[in-house]
Amino acid sequence: MDKDFAVLKNTQVWEKLEGGKAGILIGGQTSDYARYVENLAKIDPKANLIMIKPPGGPAGKLGFSETSGFFGQWVIPAKTDKEKLKRIIELLDWQASDEGYNMKRYGVEGVHNTKNADGTLKINIEKYKADGVDAVIAHNPYDPYSYVVLTAPPQVQKAQKENLDLVKDMGIKNPALAFVAPSAPDKQSDLNTLRDEEYVKLVMGKVPMDDFDRFVQEWLDKGGRQITKETNDWYKSQKK
Repeated sequence: MDKDFAVLKNTQVWEKLEGGKAGILIGGQTSDYARYVENLAKIDPKANLIMIKPPGGPAGKLGFSETSGFFGQWVIPAKTDKEKLKRIIELLDWQASDEGYNMKRYGVEGVHNTKNADGTLKINIEKYKADGVDAVIAHNPYDPYSYVVLTAPPQVQKAQKENLDLVKDMGIKNPALAFVAPSAPDKQSDLNTLRDEEYVKLVMGKVPMDDFDRFVQEWLDKGGRQITKETNDWYKSQKK
C-alpha cells in the first residue's frame, strides 16, 4: 500500500502504474486500460496487465456501486439568441446520432480511416490522435461498448469488451442517490471528513480495527443517525 495513497492525485496514481511502480490499481474506467497497457509496455515489454472482477465479501457477494449514469450536463445561457440556440441544439442532436457517433469513433473517411475490402474500417491511429477526433465530439448515444478504444491493439479491445460483459450486471443501485436529507447540508461535509480520516488511519495501521466501532458511534452521534433516519423515512414514503 502506497504510504501517500490518501493525497495522491489520479494522474500520480496512473503514473505509478504505467511506470511499473505499482502492481494493483483499484478504479479507473475500462477505456483507461488501453493507455495503461500502452505506456507500461514502454517500461517493460513483457508486462502483463489484466482486469479482474471485484473480490467477494465473506458471504460471497460482490458488485459495484451503480451511479446515476451521467457525467456533467450541458448548460446554455438563458439570454442566448434563439437562432444560435437552435444551431446549438442541432449540433448536440447530431453528435448523439449514429452519424455523429461514427465520426467520433472513426473520424473522417479517407483522412482518419480507410475502408477494408470486407467493409470494416482501418483507423489511421497517428492522424486520429493528432487531430484529437475523440475530443471534438463531446457526447454520444448509449453504447455499452463505448469504452472500447478502437485505436488500441485487437487484444486490448478484446479484453475491454470481455470486461464490459463481465461487469454489466454487477451494478448495485442506490435508491436514494438523488435524495438530499434536510440535515445533510449542515452535517454531511464534516461527516465525510470524519469518515475519510478514519479510513486512512485504519488502512495505514495507525489505529486498531476495533477503532472502527468507536468511529461508527461518533459518526452517528454527530449527525449520521439523523441523516440515516431522514433518508429511510423518505424511502418509505416513496414506496407507498
